[in-house]
Amino acid sequence: MKSRQIVRAIAGVLLCAAGLWFALPTPYRERTFLIDAGGCRLETTIVEKQEGGSQGSVLLFHGISANKKIMSYLAHGFAEQGLRVYLPDLPGHGRTPGLFSPARAEQCGEAL
Repeated sequence: MKSRQIVRAIAGVLLCAAGLWFALPTPYRERTFLIDAGGCRLETTIVEKQEGGSQGSVLLFHGISANKKIMSYLAHGFAEQGLRVYLPDLPGHGRTPGLFSPARAEQCGEAL
């Protein structure tokens, strides 16, 4: 009986922690769009500070075997410095439509 109570208590603490994690405000604003660039439709997330203007922009690409979520930590670091960060998902990654090929990724990157 005690082990069940312990498991329930741990589950309750984890649920409370998760609730606080999602309820607390974040210092960053993230917006996601489908952007058309040179015949490519790329799902792109824009990350910037909630307050204050942007002093510049950064275009941050992920690697071949990843997606834009992998780059979130770096994006928040750049946003903290007052930069607007564009995180596109290359074709065939995340929710960007199309098949991946290195040539297509290069074409879309240049167009963006």
